[in-house]
Amino acid sequence: MFKPLFQKSPLIKIHKMYVDSEGSNALFSTVVIDDSHHEFFIQVMTSDERTTIRLLPITDPKKTDAVKQSLANLCLEIQRYYPDMRVIKSNLWD
Repeated sequence: MFKPLFQKSPLIKIHKMYVDSEGSNALFSTVVIDDSHHEFFIQVMTSDERTTIRLLPITDPKKTDAVKQSLANLCLEIQRYYPDMRVIKSNLWD
């Protein structure tokens, strides 16, 4: 069961989860406030081989450090429940 994630500084709030009917893809409604206000969705797509966590392209915000941190926070939360999940590739440092 999803529990909202909250970070105080910079403000990061991942507060709603929407799952598709097959249970293999999800969208997470996210708000980030750093030097500006960003509202977007983080998309999680799963298959037998891998899980991809990315910004939903149609809500693509400016990629500030806080926006990138929101992706990392969600990844860490998923890893709490699936400790065998490994990060093998990331573009967060770009």
